[in-house]
Amino acid sequence: MMKIEEIEIDLPNMDVETQSEQVDPFPGLNERPCYRVYEKPFVRGGRKCRDGVYYHHLTKSKDGEPQNPIDDYLCGVLKIIADTKDTGGQNYGKLLAFRTKDYMGEKRLNVPMDMVLNDRAGDLIKVLGNEGLYIEFHNRGRLNAYVNSQRPDKYMEAAHSTGWHGDSFVLPDEVIGSGDVWFQSRERIAAYSSRGDLEGWQKGISDKAIGNPLMQLAICGALAGPLLQRIGNKGGGLHFYGASSKGKSTALEAAASIWGKGDAFYQTWNATANALEGSARLHTDTMLGLDEIHNCKARDLDNAVYALLNGAGRGRANERGDARNIARWRVFCISNGEYSIPDALAREHIKHMPGQGVRLLDIFATGQTYGFFNHIHEASSPALFAQQIKAASNQHYGHAGKAFIRHLVELAKDGEPDFSVMVNKITDALTTKETGDQERRAAQLFALCALAGELAIEANILTWQAGSATQAAKYGFKIWLEQRGTNGRNAEDIAIFKGILAFIDAHGGSRFESVEGEDRTVINRAGWKRIDGDKVVYMFTSGGLAEAAGRGIKQVTKALAGIDAFAVNDSGSYSKNTRTKDGVARLYHLDTEAIKKVSDE
Repeated sequence: MMKIEEIEIDLPNMDVETQSEQVDPFPGLNERPCYRVYEKPFVRGGRKCRDGVYYHHLTKSKDGEPQNPIDDYLCGVLKIIADTKDTGGQNYGKLLAFRTKDYMGEKRLNVPMDMVLNDRAGDLIKVLGNEGLYIEFHNRGRLNAYVNSQRPDKYMEAAHSTGWHGDSFVLPDEVIGSGDVWFQSRERIAAYSSRGDLEGWQKGISDKAIGNPLMQLAICGALAGPLLQRIGNKGGGLHFYGASSKGKSTALEAAASIWGKGDAFYQTWNATANALEGSARLHTDTMLGLDEIHNCKARDLDNAVYALLNGAGRGRANERGDARNIARWRVFCISNGEYSIPDALAREHIKHMPGQGVRLLDIFATGQTYGFFNHIHEASSPALFAQQIKAASNQHYGHAGKAFIRHLVELAKDGEPDFSVMVNKITDALTTKETGDQERRAAQLFALCALAGELAIEANILTWQAGSATQAAKYGFKIWLEQRGTNGRNAEDIAIFKGILAFIDAHGGSRFESVEGEDRTVINRAGWKRIDGDKVVYMFTSGGLAEAAGRGIKQVTKALAGIDAFAVNDSGSYSKNTRTKDGVARLYHLDTEAIKKVSDE
């Protein structure tokens, strides 16, 4: 049996005419069939030959005997430098290294074996063609066989998401740090790319953020992703909302330029909701930019917010019916839109869970001196200032994020600092003893942004004065607190109180029966009511109270007790034995005035 092998040929340092006279690089008859990679163009028999991959084989006679040599050109230089598999010993693949047809350098791509071996051979051809590899059209059908035939000596880990894998940080086109790991995907989707240089980005973006705390906060948020894993955080984000054409999208492009092209490294909420798992895994530990919240259906938005913050996808079966591993991610979102998240959900009468509101933080952003901005530097108008930032984010991009990761890798070499302690220290500076638990959770996200910014200042990536990132986080936290309007109270509790009051407004006359008796049948009773002087006391059943608040009864009663909202109750209990026309029932007697007072604060 003839062997199929890959031989890398380093041609001598001489002109191609001399090469062809002294060296015949093609294999002999007894070495065929085989594939060979030729690193440089050459001349053979007076004919110029391209560099790249050739398939050397023989024609066969009618009797099946090998006869004449055939040398088919397949593609440009394409080498298989490692086999790959994930940490579970599954999802094998091939790490390919190839030269683009415009000779702009080497690219690497880790492709899964199901792309190499499936019946749709064109999948691999399309991906490599889109990445710049020259492929001979008439011989393209043999490309998959070539890739499959190669047996490199090296194995590497296949990463299915960007971000930290051990001490290495994986991006689709680069691995920063030590470790044999490479990103594996069927295609490149996220627009990780670079152009220009860091100095140009600093002049066009970083410098112009000075004096604009919300823009500084957005930039810090774009750098926060690589710290999520280091502090054990599943993810979070900032959602800037307000009037249109006031600079929100400009700030998003500035933040996006940290990782890629300013107007390309973000998506719409609608697109993300439809392809959430892929988007999240491709932006793990970096930044997920999101725009146009108004075009996303409320139900899709609600599901997307929950999944992004939860850090896990749904369990599904593979083609054999076996359970697939659940996709996991860590994302820090920078989002903008005309609506806040709760308002966007309310369009279709969907309640926003307060717990989500302290992880994806709504920040009213267009109330500054010039919409989103406070200072437009030398620009003659806010519109011109926005144009300058947009232009810079599309001329110099993709450098700051990688520089920041390299800084974190260097810090780890000397014993990585405890980032959790640092975040908590900044959180303490942002909050007071009166700050509620949920407000403190939100403050921790602002503190994470501040820490990312201060580390980037320390590394001379951001051109700001030390402490500027912390001041920007403090500025954003203040706006968030003011628009939140809970006066330091737990937002879950506020939602409970407002839910009860809304329920009474809607059903106070229909689902509550008077204990004094009345000649009507109450359907689907939620409780009873009685007159106490000039006010009505509503007495809920356990089920009615839980329904009104939209929470479990234990959580509801604890919240109500915290504001002394029970008009009367038995000792050791929040409820009271109450005589009704149907007998004695345990009911919760609520002081609605106490609830209204807190809800209106």
